[in-house]
Amino acid sequence: MTNSTVVGFSGLRGGVGTTSMTALLAAALHHSGQSVLVVDLNDSDLLRLHFNVPYADAQGWAAVFWDGGHWESQIRQIQEGLYVLPFGRNATRPARVNAQVTGSMFEMVLDTLQSGRNSIQPDWVIFDLPSQSATTRGLQEQCDLHFLVCEPDYAAHVLLDQYELMPQTHLLLNKLTPKEPLGSAIVMDWNERYAERVVPVSFTWDAHISESLAHKCTVLMHAPESITTQKAYEFAHWCLSYPEKD
Repeated sequence: MTNSTVVGFSGLRGGVGTTSMTALLAAALHHSGQSVLVVDLNDSDLLRLHFNVPYADAQGWAAVFWDGGHWESQIRQIQEGLYVLPFGRNATRPARVNAQVTGSMFEMVLDTLQSGRNSIQPDWVIFDLPSQSATTRGLQEQCDLHFLVCEPDYAAHVLLDQYELMPQTHLLLNKLTPKEPLGSAIVMDWNERYAERVVPVSFTWDAHISESLAHKCTVLMHAPESITTQKAYEFAHWCLSYPEKD
């Protein structure tokens, strides 16, 4: 395994803000002095927008995968110590990018970093993982930290009860609505039921997140004084304080 701390984000279901949370942690860790490589394994290819990588260029690891191109050439340096590997859309035609291909990309990134063949040696490698599947489960198992992003509504409450949590899986609560009775009751139940698995930093619904995406940046840049920005720093601090891997 690479000397980098490997983090994976996945959503309990769609629309919970997994990509936004991935970008927030990457930006906050970088702001805290860490070097970070963030990798998009979702074919929506939206992670790039959080870092002002033009959507129109359509390049990324999937765009060169089938042509034998070097995925390392698709890494974008956003700032010193902050790198993004977009998904890319030239290979997203039906049957071209599937779970097996995505898993291969995950393995190649870690193998290259471990071997030292790449000039980038980040402190953190953060993956925006694809939707739940048997392959995705295998990728989650290889992460030092896995965050399952959950919105506290009744559908999530039912789905989470069916989810097999791994030792490194933590629940990251997003889109909380203060004073909403059902959501508050679900959060209380999760805190009691899952205890230390619940990240002690949660995120409320914040219009700044969607606004920042429209401005092609993270909330840390778009709204540096916002509550979400402060929460992002607290989240990064929690990650930095997490027990070291073996």
